Amino acid sequence: MMENKGEFIQVRLDNPSDIFKFGHRFMDSFVYRGHANHEWKLVSSLYRFLENYHPNNGTLLYSNMYEKEMIKDFKYKYQAYTKKSMPNQNDVIEWLSIMQHYGAPTRLIDFSYSPYIALFMALSEFSKTDSDIWCLNRFWCRTQFNNDYKSMEENIDINEYIYVNANQMILNASDSMPCKRVYLIKPKLINERLIRQQGLFAILGEDRTNLIDNLEPILKSKKETIIDIGNFFDEINKSEGFNSNNYALIRIIIPKEFKFDLMYLLNKMNINAETIYPGLEGLGRSMMYQRYESFDDK
Repeated sequence: MMENKGEFIQVRLDNPSDIFKFGHRFMDSFVYRGHANHEWKLVSSLYRFLENYHPNNGTLLYSNMYEKEMIKDFKYKYQAYTKKSMPNQNDVIEWLSIMQHYGAPTRLIDFSYSPYIALFMALSEFSKTDSDIWCLNRFWCRTQFNNDYKSMEENIDINEYIYVNANQMILNASDSMPCKRVYLIKPKLINERLIRQQGLFAILGEDRTNLIDNLEPILKSKKETIIDIGNFFDEINKSEGFNSNNYALIRIIIPKEFKFDLMYLLNKMNINAETIYPGLEGLGRSMMYQRYESFDDK
C-alpha cells in the first residue's frame, strides 16, 4: 500500500490569460481532457452508452458481456470495410482504439498531452455553462504499478508493462474481480487523428465507475479542494513547477464568459478544427466556430 497520496484540487480562471501561466515544467507532468460542461463525469463512452440505453442492465457483468460482443462483431466485419492490416487478435487495446476512432462506445477515455488541445475540446462544443479541463498526473498514475513492476524479473519498459497489464485486464474482465486503477495507454497503431491531437487513452480498472473512483488508491481525498488560482500560481512558481507532483488530479474551471476570447486566442495559435481533425472532417468542423461575440448579456 502506498504511504503517500496526491492532492485533488480545483482552480478557477480569473481571466483568460491564466490558462497560459502554468509553465512548461508543471505542464509536462500531466495529461489533459476538456469538457464543454463542467458537470460532465469522467466516464467512458461505453459507460454513458449503457447508462442511456440500458439503465436497468448497468451491472459490471452486463458491461463486460456487451463489450465482448461488440469487439467480436467488429473484428468479424472489419476487413469488409478496409484493406488495412488487422491487429493481433488478442491485442484488444488496438481493436478498441480503432473502434473508438470510428465512433463505437468503448472503455477508452480520450486524453491529450497538450493542455491547449484539451482547452479546444472544452470550448468547441456549444454550452451555456462553465467548461473545465481535467489534468491527470501521469507520474502518479504510474506509481500504481511500482510494486508489481519491481517484482518482475524480465527487463521490460514500465510503459510496455502497463500496456500488457491493461490488455490482460480487459481480456480477463469477465473472469476476475476489477481493481481500482487508471492505465494511461498509447496505442501502437497510431492514426492521423491521434497524432494531430497528441492523444492517448485512460483505461479504468473498474469501468462501471468514474475515473475519480479509480484514482482512490492514490488520492488523499476524492473530494476536490478549491484553491485560489493566484495562490496556486504563487506556490508552483516558487519551485519552478517542481512541486507539481504534489497534485494527482487538477480540475481547471473555465468561466463561460471567457470562451470567446480563449477560442480566439487558440485560433491565433493555429489550434482549431482544421488542424486537429484530419482531412475534410477538419474543414467541415471548422465551419462551426463562433465568429462574433454574443449579443446576449453575459
